[in-house]
Amino acid sequence: MSAVSNITCNLLFGKRFDYDDEEFKGLLEISRQLAVNTQQSSILSFIPSLCRLPLPIKTRLMAEHNRMGMFMEKAIAEHTETISQCEPVQESFIRGYISQVKNYKSNPSNRHNSSTFSEDPDHLKYSLIVLFTAGTETSATTLLWVLLYLCLNQDIQENCFSEIKNAIGLENTPSYADKTKLPYVEAVLLEVQRIASIVPIGIARSMMEDAELYGYNIPKGAMVMPNFWAVHMNEELWEHPEKFDPARFLDDSGRLVNSERLMPFSVGSRDCLGSQLAKMEMFLFLTRLIQQFQFKFPDDDIIPSTEGPFGFVLVPEKFKIIAVDRTVDDI
Repeated sequence: MSAVSNITCNLLFGKRFDYDDEEFKGLLEISRQLAVNTQQSSILSFIPSLCRLPLPIKTRLMAEHNRMGMFMEKAIAEHTETISQCEPVQESFIRGYISQVKNYKSNPSNRHNSSTFSEDPDHLKYSLIVLFTAGTETSATTLLWVLLYLCLNQDIQENCFSEIKNAIGLENTPSYADKTKLPYVEAVLLEVQRIASIVPIGIARSMMEDAELYGYNIPKGAMVMPNFWAVHMNEELWEHPEKFDPARFLDDSGRLVNSERLMPFSVGSRDCLGSQLAKMEMFLFLTRLIQQFQFKFPDDDIIPSTEGPFGFVLVPEKFKIIAVDRTVDDI
């Protein structure tokens, strides 16, 4: 999670943190608590009247949200001060946003078109909160599931290693350009995203107008939540969906076959805006890890479950693994 989060930090803040940085560790803990408390407080979305009550879950959620907001406000203030003093500033989302606000305000035509750009001072803060939490939790969690399934399926892990060894070698650092050379590795990623369904129930959306779908009337303002887990585990769409089988994403010639039935990043015009970054991260992390290590469970440890506790982000139960350095003893 620290490694994945630092990529997001570099994009948002223009810098990365040392893994021992207390501020950084605190930020990761806030992100984790937000993910947990958001799921537990979901009932407030369905029964809004409960928001008037002093519920403990509401108090915890707001406290973590405020802590995250304070961190983002500090980062924005630091960027604003540096820019105002004409000091060199690392390219970042914050800098780009501040620049766009400046351009927006300097254009007289924008005064009559409030939809062009939001001048709400909190808009940048809330955007950073969403981008940071979404850019950290899902990709890091997917990699946890990948490691779990590789340990459970040593033959599949060795197939990945052999493909990497034959396609790019063991001395070369994998790049995203190598993706087309590694269809089996890519198929493993796709199968993990299907069977684990990291975000089993998608983010709630609100209907902008009345609609009819398969004979059902859906009124304007109604809350709609897609059930991705139901699609990914549908026996009519997938043969033996409960089985971990990367081959379902490969044709007879071993070429990758994508399926519109796989929806790890949601669907439609409001699908995940960070999907391309997430795909790059997961591919590069996975290929480098398999190239360098063999992963397995300790001999005396209990084999972990693949169920995972239900939550907004489906995280596997804690498990122990051993990483054997392949560069020392080629297995």
